[in-house]
Amino acid sequence: MDLQLAKKNAVVTGAASGVGRSIALCLSKEGVNVVISDIAMEKAANAADECRALGVKAHPVRTDLSQAEECVQLIDRAEELLGPVDILVNNAGIWPTNLVVDIPVEEWRKTFDVNLTAVFLTCQRFAQKVLARGGKGKILNIRILFPTSQRQHLLALDWQYPMRRPLRSRPSVRKSLGHPADVRTSVIRAAAE
Repeated sequence: MDLQLAKKNAVVTGAASGVGRSIALCLSKEGVNVVISDIAMEKAANAADECRALGVKAHPVRTDLSQAEECVQLIDRAEELLGPVDILVNNAGIWPTNLVVDIPVEEWRKTFDVNLTAVFLTCQRFAQKVLARGGKGKILNIRILFPTSQRQHLLALDWQYPMRRPLRSRPSVRKSLGHPADVRTSVIRAAAE
């Protein structure tokens, strides 16, 4: 299937394994050059090799999304490696490993930093870059639903709502939200134990 994405450039967070890796590979099959962003550099390098084998440019970039400056630097680094970025896929996420009554505040903050603040910061920087060059861009934020038995860990927030309004007036940057249901990635399996 030709989605007419050939020669576009994408950043995919959490792309060393699981859903992110699959997204990066699917984009590569469509001819999209990708930056594989992840904290697990060896796995990111392997995923980048798989993407390059499909005939595209692919670069692993180690990114700790709990660090605000690394979120902004990710978009800048991707443009250094590939040129203007057309697609941003925010897929990375972490889950608390403790029950809500036992979660240390540091784990809570890191969870919010990776799952919420990093999404905001990467979207913000991406949109700034796209608007500054007068181009068009697409943001896909992935929110994987946690297994039913573990939902007591989560605070239900519709954090996507505040991000919709500012981008509505800027049709050159479009945003979508994906909800793959109950995907048993290694992160979810570890948190469910």
